[in-house]
Amino acid sequence: MLFLKGHPAAGGIARGRLMFLDQPTTAGAGNAPARTLEDFRRALRQTEIQLERLQQQMEQRLEDAAALIFSAHLLMLKGDAFSGAMIRAIKGGAPPAAAEGVPPDLTPETAAASGERFRVMANMNLLSDLLAVREMKAEGVGLYRAEFPFIVRHDFPSEEEQCRIYRRILDELSGQEVVFHTLDIGGDKMLSYYPTPGEANPFLGLRAIRFSLRNQAVFSQQIRALLRAGSERELSILFPMIASLDEWLAVRSIVQACVDALAREGIPHQAAPRLGAMIEVSAAMEIAEELAAHADFLSIGTNDLVQYLLAVDRTNEQISDLYQSHHPAVLRALHRVAQAALRRGRPVSVCGDMAADRRMIPFLAGIGIRTFSVNPRSRPACQLVLRGLDLRRAEEQARGMLKAGTLREVEALMAPPE
Repeated sequence: MLFLKGHPAAGGIARGRLMFLDQPTTAGAGNAPARTLEDFRRALRQTEIQLERLQQQMEQRLEDAAALIFSAHLLMLKGDAFSGAMIRAIKGGAPPAAAEGVPPDLTPETAAASGERFRVMANMNLLSDLLAVREMKAEGVGLYRAEFPFIVRHDFPSEEEQCRIYRRILDELSGQEVVFHTLDIGGDKMLSYYPTPGEANPFLGLRAIRFSLRNQAVFSQQIRALLRAGSERELSILFPMIASLDEWLAVRSIVQACVDALAREGIPHQAAPRLGAMIEVSAAMEIAEELAAHADFLSIGTNDLVQYLLAVDRTNEQISDLYQSHHPAVLRALHRVAQAALRRGRPVSVCGDMAADRRMIPFLAGIGIRTFSVNPRSRPACQLVLRGLDLRRAEEQARGMLKAGTLREVEALMAPPE
């Protein structure tokens, strides 16, 4: 077992709703939320034991970052910023968080009240997320962030290690679509073992596909691992932060070179993967028509798209109020991308936070989005909104929002905030 030491890992506590993935089989006081200080201390001890046990199991079973993630969880659990704050909150009379289970009417398929079919898929970071993906009955994985096995390591994972991870995911979700998002480091995700130059603005620096194209040995190794894992089954690969058609053509060339190399070596592989472009920078929005013509599918990463369009660092608390996903410029950019994909007959999905925003879901449906990829625990709420949609009304609302010139005008057409 690996133990880490350092500064407090938790920045504090926040109250929110709980969701039980593994439903209790019996009712009783043992299933109730902790209400007393002794309840909390008992839960703290039990959680620490469970985390240590899970870490040992994951070190034996998984080839990704999941095992080391538990070390960070233990640090947060033992830190005063978390446990001390919780104890002080309980002593101060704070009520327990509300808890809920998996909704009984949750289904894999999603249809609007007006009959149109939608897909609500899940985002995934680690193999350990597979439980939530299954429990929330996701219709496949719309975004597996493949960088996480790279992050908590001392060196780049080998082709074999990556292949085992990717194959495990495909095996566990047999028959369902899984979209693998290639390595996206830089910005707020750095590799401790890779020397990076000091960048004044890393979000505009050597990140995502730029890193991969500059480090083609690392990139090719990941592509080979994906192609091998996807042998004899459908394989979808999504490339982040594409900003030009030249980048996209370079990506396709490298993928083809990996296919050709595996064929020469006689290694089983997927020779015709579906390749998708992530639309998350302003440049990609402007060339969406060309990208849709050359890619097999498009996926809109709204978190970065909003940040880059509005020149607002979403991690900067001083200007967080300026990060507005319903800004008129954002709405028109989304519409432009969706229409480009539809004209070319290409599937297009949304996989950022906006896909789970109940106020924005009707707009997205109204401009032609039919696939949403969300955090697994956000899936029930997303499905609920889509089930209640009348698509004609959603399209009418979207047209009105696209004509609006101010945030206030847009907000007047949206559902009220909770």
